[in-house]
Amino acid sequence: MAYGRCGVYYFQSCRTEEQVDFTLGTTQGAGLGKGLYYIINGECYRRLYNDPKVGEGEYSEPTITGPFLTCGCIEQTAKWAYIELYECSTQSEVRIQMSKQQYLQLEPDKYYRIDGNCYQMLDGKTLFVDGEVPEHVIEGPYDDCECVAPEPEPTPVEPIIKKRVGNIEYYEKINCEFADAVYNKAMADRYGVEFCCEKDLQRLTIKKKLLDAGALQDDIDLCLL
Repeated sequence: MAYGRCGVYYFQSCRTEEQVDFTLGTTQGAGLGKGLYYIINGECYRRLYNDPKVGEGEYSEPTITGPFLTCGCIEQTAKWAYIELYECSTQSEVRIQMSKQQYLQLEPDKYYRIDGNCYQMLDGKTLFVDGEVPEHVIEGPYDDCECVAPEPEPTPVEPIIKKRVGNIEYYEKINCEFADAVYNKAMADRYGVEFCCEKDLQRLTIKKKLLDAGALQDDIDLCLL
């Protein structure tokens, strides 16, 4: 114990969530920021926003380390933690329970896909507590929020079938003339039959193929044949 200028400083225990008062020297107490976490004699406390009661008297000189942005004194024994993350899809901060082992693998400001959703790891927004939680499926890290987009599924390629569009009478005309030309050639080759009106089988074959492919619709298309 020491005697001199001191003050009563107000804290909240991380473990019990009860208010705990410490009488500290003003030199030591002046360096303790309000709302921050400190390890005092091996236990973690959060300094409250109340102003200290200052006066003369006896005060203790405990071992104080910190400050910490989170309840760091139980980080070594904690089994899981509340993790505050930025969710890309909703553009808001969310809190997720995660095992300490998985949390320690996350890098601040990096993006991760956790159970299929994309999050950004926020630095200094973690509260360690005791307990158990299920493991998450974590992928990453990524440098940006592109991880929220799932891998695109390949689009099935459907065969392109050209439909015949145009004059049905012309379609039937070409097919009939082609059939007649094939018949005439077969009769001439087999039996030596001669026909007065010879049909150009090669020309009609080209017309029919173009017609079947949908590239030929009427007589105008034949100008280059």
